[in-house]
Amino acid sequence: MKKIKVLADWIEPYAKSPNASYDVLLRAAKLNGMGRNLDLGSDYTVRGGQYVDRAIKLQPDSGEANFLYGMMLSEGGGFKEGQKYLDRAVALGYTEAEQSLAQSDLLSDRRANALERLRRLEGQYPNNTVIPQQIKLVEEGKFYIWDIPAPDISVKPGA
Repeated sequence: MKKIKVLADWIEPYAKSPNASYDVLLRAAKLNGMGRNLDLGSDYTVRGGQYVDRAIKLQPDSGEANFLYGMMLSEGGGFKEGQKYLDRAVALGYTEAEQSLAQSDLLSDRRANALERLRRLEGQYPNNTVIPQQIKLVEEGKFYIWDIPAPDISVKPGA
């Protein structure tokens, strides 16, 4: 938590600059978004939104920036406004945005829509190992598609 504060404070003057680059703005938005998620204060929410908005103005076709803004807005309760940015990120080929929309469908009692969205993604990305697990969670009646166990990456003795 303390590191996020230090990094957000460090990047602040660079991000505030009127000629801040897209990369600086996106990094500042992510850091402030993490600060918001850690409940470090409302300033982090405001700054995160301002920085990602400026990043999108610099690169409107950035799937990552549109995804980030859509997530920030949706998580803050602005589902309708957030969906606009998530839809844009999907149109730009950002897979995680489609998964986030499936999560939103699920939480809005549109389970069939969530499954349809995830199955379509599975067809598009047959090598993605996460999407089939998400489909299974939805089929099991779960409401959170990111509740996937971490892979076992432990090293076996003698390996």
